Amino acid sequence: MQKLLLLGELVFDYVILTLYLLVSAMLVIPFVSALMTIMVFAHTQTYRSMLTFLQQHVYPLLWISVITFLLVGLLAIQVQWLFDPNNVLSYLLIGLLGILLTLFIFYPPVILYHMRVSIGQLITNILLVSVRQFKSTVMMLFLTVLMIYILLSSLYAILLLVPYVYAMSYVAFRAVDVEIQRKGNAL
Repeated sequence: MQKLLLLGELVFDYVILTLYLLVSAMLVIPFVSALMTIMVFAHTQTYRSMLTFLQQHVYPLLWISVITFLLVGLLAIQVQWLFDPNNVLSYLLIGLLGILLTLFIFYPPVILYHMRVSIGQLITNILLVSVRQFKSTVMMLFLTVLMIYILLSSLYAILLLVPYVYAMSYVAFRAVDVEIQRKGNAL
């Protein structure tokens, strides 16, 4: 009976988080914040932590959302109008924007969860953790490329978004936890 109850709880969480992610994706604006709160939920397993995370970190989440939308806009402009298949620089710019987009989506909630920082300190910590924990960053980039490939292959891969966010949350929290243990309580 206990296993059945646990399975029901997992299915309920999956359905609720998938609906939350899809509705926020349709509304576009809260999508980055929804991803970040789902990462916090993956770490704490409580819905209350999602709401308190949003309440405590409104200002940094707003700035990270703006930065993320700017990166997405630059990526869209690069792919749509400036892409030249004969130019290596086009591929490098798309790769760089993709890497920055991945880092600015998945490291901020972990850093904000562990400490109170300003937006400048947050950006600095994102770059420091991504360089110091290079293996975790490469793993996150690999998972992102794999997820994009699967999404382009099949529309049903949308159902894999919540497990993907869970995996990214695990990798990001693990990287920041290792860095915090290495440096003490501050990055």
